[in-house]
Amino acid sequence: MSAAIYNILEDLRHLPGADVSAAARFIHELREKRSHQRSKMIAETSGSLSGPDGDAFEAAIKDCDHIDEAHASW
Repeated sequence: MSAAIYNILEDLRHLPGADVSAAARFIHELREKRSHQRSKMIAETSGSLSGPDGDAFEAAIKDCDHIDEAHASW
């Protein structure tokens, strides 16, 4: 565990039970919010490329007239 987690645990030991419960709810909300944000970012960027990879892919698409279905890599 990181030093930050040890410090948090030590601080929690000195709090009354109600405050520990409040801290637990807060941490859970942070985790849920982070999970939601991550899922949203993945959904918004799914299937997209940026920077040099995106530019190269776009150029390759423009150079293709059709897909050769008989190509060995298919």
